Formats: sequence, structure tokens, C-alpha cells
Amino acid sequence: FRVKKALFDAGGYVQPYIEFIFNSEIYYVSEYTVQGDDYIFSFPNIAPDQINDILYATLYATYRGTLHHTDTLQSSVATCLKNVSFTAPDKLIYLEGKDTLNVTGGKVTLTYNNDTTEDMDLTASMVSGFDNTKVGKQTLSVTYGGFTDTFEVEIIAKSLSSIKVTTKPSKLTYTEGEDFSASGMVVTAYYNNDTSAVIKDYKTSGYTSTPGSKTITVTYGGKTATFTVTVEKKKHMKGDANLDGKVTITDMLAIKSHLLGKSNLTGDEFLAADTNQDGKVTITDFIQVKSHLLGKSQLNTQAKSAAVTQTIKKASVYDEKNLFCSFGNRYALPVAYAHKRLGSICIR
Repeated sequence: FRVKKALFDAGGYVQPYIEFIFNSEIYYVSEYTVQGDDYIFSFPNIAPDQINDILYATLYATYRGTLHHTDTLQSSVATCLKNVSFTAPDKLIYLEGKDTLNVTGGKVTLTYNNDTTEDMDLTASMVSGFDNTKVGKQTLSVTYGGFTDTFEVEIIAKSLSSIKVTTKPSKLTYTEGEDFSASGMVVTAYYNNDTSAVIKDYKTSGYTSTPGSKTITVTYGGKTATFTVTVEKKKHMKGDANLDGKVTITDMLAIKSHLLGKSNLTGDEFLAADTNQDGKVTITDFIQVKSHLLGKSQLNTQAKSAAVTQTIKKASVYDEKNLFCSFGNRYALPVAYAHKRLGSICIR
């Protein structure tokens, strides 16, 4: 027996039950199921084809502490429910994590044992088993009036729509020769079901440690996002011919060796040795390094002069291959040349 829910919801009635009288026996049924807009009370233990007499039913409910009832209704075999069939809804394909169950188009057909039928719309409350977080096919159950049927739906996996660098790396400016660092970078993936997630297993490309602006490409799942970083030209410390980060007697000897033709400074070493930045390494560069070591001048304003660890002395004995000669603290020439030409005082 179907009872409209509105009779209780609007009127404030509670604790409904039905009193059935059949073949002089009384049955009380207080348990019911909710099917759409109805409460369904099922007559116990007797199938419709067993009923060959009149069945009487009275609906009871309590209102503000007082028990009320309807008039007694009677039903014959002709009005007993014999079968229920279901028609699946129109929508059978759903998107993971987004689409909710849509039963539009679904029908419930009630068949009575006098072969009359009644159609009603399928409601979501009749369906169980739907879960849009589980990708793949799902078998859903439809229940009404004690009858159950099934139909199948499919949950399609979400797909990646785009990615975005939502937070750029902490380091965006590099010095020539430095490696790229993605530290601090946050990359977010956006999906076609209106969800998003921070991702870690992305790849980066486009960085080289040569000077200039670099476009960094972030790739994930076939989608890309870009941002730029800057690589600045390496600033060489003037006079640091061996590129160890400081100016010492070793650098002065390296420049001397270059001037004597014993070695050849190239690349960054050459650029650092070219203290006056005239494009070549000459005696002038050597003098500037020497003056820096003696504390008479400063090659690099950003760095302190290296401590002079070697005492400059007049020499009465000298090695022409390893000594230079000074002239009034202004010039220095290889000893072999100076001694032969000028006979000047030599220093170690």
C-alpha cells in the first residue's frame, strides 16, 4: 500500500502504521520503505495470488500525542501489485568526480495481478550503488515495492586540461655557469572535471648556463607552461688569473709566465688577467696585480687585497728565468731583458 509522504510531512503526523485485516486475522505493519513521494507498506507473508478475499487496511498516526486514523479502506485481489519493471535513465556516461546521478528518462512500470499497469518516473532514492569517484563500469540497483532490477553506467576518467606555474622558483637570476634550481616552484594541474592538484613529477627544459634570458618550459602529461629566468655574465675578479676567487702572488706569477711565453692564458683566465680590460695581457696588467699585492692600489673594490706574504728585497743574486726587475716602483720587466739593457735592481 502506498501512502503519500506529504500527508505526514505537512501535517506533523509521526509513527505511522497500517492495520491490515485479512480472513479475520489482524496484522500491524509499522515498517515501510521510501519510494519517491510515497511510503510503501507491504502486507506480510501473503503473496498477491494467495489473496482471494477482501483486504481491509486502516492507516494510523500520532499527532501531538494523540493517535489518529483514516477510514478503513478495502482492496481486492485486482489491486494487488504483481510485478515492477524498470527503464534505465537517459544518461549512462558520467565524468569522474564531477557528474552526479541523473535519472531523467528513467521509468518504473507497476503491473497488478489484473494485468493493469501504471508508469511512474524513476527517482534517485530508488537507485543505489552509484559512485562517481570510481572509474569504470558500475552496476546500479533499482528497488521499488520489494522488486529489484539493475542497469549499468560508466564513469569516465578525468583528463588533464592544462598546467600552470602557480609559484615561480625562489631563484630567477643566475650567474654564468650556475645550474638551474626548481626549488620553491609550485606547479598545478587543472582537470576537465573542474578539479586541480599540485604536481611534483613534472620535467623542465630550456635552461643553459650561458648569459641571456632563458625560457624555461615545464612539461607534465603532454601539457606545458613557461616562465623566464636570467643568466648574467660571470664577473671575473681582476687579477685572479687562476680563478680561485682571490688575487695572490700565484696570479702574478701566472701573468708573468704568460708574458714570458712559458704558458698561455685563455678564456676566463685571460679575461681575469686583463686587469685594465684593453683586450690583451701586458706588462701593465702585471704591474697592477703587483701594486694590488703590495697594497698600493685596489683591483677589485668588492674584495679585500690579498695579504702580502712574500717580502720584496733587493737581490744581489738572481735567477734570470724567475725574476722581474723594478724601476722606481713604476715598471717591471723580465730580468733577462732588464739586466741586459738597464742593469736595474732586481726583486724576488
